Amino acid sequence: AVWGVSLLTYCGTHPALLARLGQFQEALGGLLGDGNELTQEMASRGVSMVYGLGDAAVKAQLVEALVGVLQGSGARAAKVKLQADTKVFEEGAVGAAPGGGQLSTYQELCSLATELGQPDLVYRFMDLAHHAQALNTRRGAAFGFAGIAKLAGEALA
Repeated sequence: AVWGVSLLTYCGTHPALLARLGQFQEALGGLLGDGNELTQEMASRGVSMVYGLGDAAVKAQLVEALVGVLQGSGARAAKVKLQADTKVFEEGAVGAAPGGGQLSTYQELCSLATELGQPDLVYRFMDLAHHAQALNTRRGAAFGFAGIAKLAGEALA
């Protein structure tokens, strides 16, 4: 996932890469359900980048393929280790569905995007999930540094 995101970041406008956006999404999509949080985060970021690099026709194909995979109906659905109840957000983190249901799992987010007639919202949700994870990581690092500073202060006293 890291290599894929690096290629997309630094070579994203190269014609050879643009011609293979579907393959990038397929590869990165297969990593969305990986057990490693860093791999999941990088795959999520990469899938969002793939979408951003495509033209309108490519974006439509990518959305269709991604929604199919996440809902378990795509040709490559078996490669993704996501379940309908895989949590993307904590309960209530992004509000509730218009019908009053929760919006925390891939299935719920995909269903909402489809109901709204905007399946490209799945990409926006994935991007939000990435930013939420990054914020949590920064928060965790800040707490870690605060703990280290406290220990260092006690050692100096």
